[in-house]
Amino acid sequence: MHFFMKVLPDRMIPQEDAPLLVQNLMALSEDGMLIFDDALRLIESNARASQMLLLDDASGSLLDSLVELILEGTLTCELSLPGNIIVRMSAHEPGAQRKYWMVILRDLTESRAMQRKELDAISVFLHDIRSPLSAATGYLGLMEQGGETLSPVQREYADLILTSLRNIASQVENVNDAGRYEPETGTYEVQYELIDLNDMVSRAVRDAVIPPDKRTLKITVECADNVPLITGDRHMLERAIVNLIDNAIKYTFGDGSIHISLMMSEGQVVFTVRDSGIGIRPEDQERLFQRHSRLLNPRAKHVRGSGLGLYIVRLVAQQHGGQVSVSSEENKGSAFVMRLPVRAEVGGLA
Repeated sequence: MHFFMKVLPDRMIPQEDAPLLVQNLMALSEDGMLIFDDALRLIESNARASQMLLLDDASGSLLDSLVELILEGTLTCELSLPGNIIVRMSAHEPGAQRKYWMVILRDLTESRAMQRKELDAISVFLHDIRSPLSAATGYLGLMEQGGETLSPVQREYADLILTSLRNIASQVENVNDAGRYEPETGTYEVQYELIDLNDMVSRAVRDAVIPPDKRTLKITVECADNVPLITGDRHMLERAIVNLIDNAIKYTFGDGSIHISLMMSEGQVVFTVRDSGIGIRPEDQERLFQRHSRLLNPRAKHVRGSGLGLYIVRLVAQQHGGQVSVSSEENKGSAFVMRLPVRAEVGGLA
């Protein structure tokens, strides 16, 4: 920057011409653009912003609502406008080089529609996969029940196949749920009801998929009696609990141990999955709950997955007003903690 200022000083825009440049940019922009003074009084807007906010309407209610959001400290958010228009609003405060507010409205309607079509197509595809997976798993389960007809080698192969099928089914569910749970583009409708988490955790542990090579894993469960019924979405909470348990099983090898607990702490329900697995490096912990995040650990290179399990846990916790965290030390294990508030009343439930 300093090089250009020295070599090409005549190419720099004079200060007095800057407003004209901004006007030209606003006229050419496909985004809605508005300029406010430091008291958030509208100075200028381009045609696209006028269309989005119906600035020709004498009431000016949309503009007032926009200013109120900024005054409340909301500088970036998504807005639903008349005409089924979805926009992302970003407000830029005045600074040393700019004495006015600049607000940009980017139309997301078309991209959101395309995302929904993609999600619908994926949902149909995943739905079609579920049926043969369920049938194969069911038939294999029936074969195992008739154990006297299977040789030890056949039973071992059946166990391996059944574990693989269940893992595939779990990944299918994660891909489907990750799309549906997305707060901005998802189609999932949250349904609150009173839930017994003690029972949910017990069933999740009972139904956990333990690969044949991990049958020596020691899994212990501790559920406190004083955990109350909570108000939440049954499907979402089940997915979060199952994913945390499955994650511990995947990354704990040998004669390792997994301790699962459910208790009350400071008015919140605390669900913890603690394992003696491979652990997580500090630099990996920061991105662990991001979409498609996987561990870059040589000991885990054979572990398969979509990288969506913990991402879904975070979405579920946030949807319920809670949070999820991890504490870990490489080669010494990890502890994943999901904290959920006890909601006294949601959707008419007490």
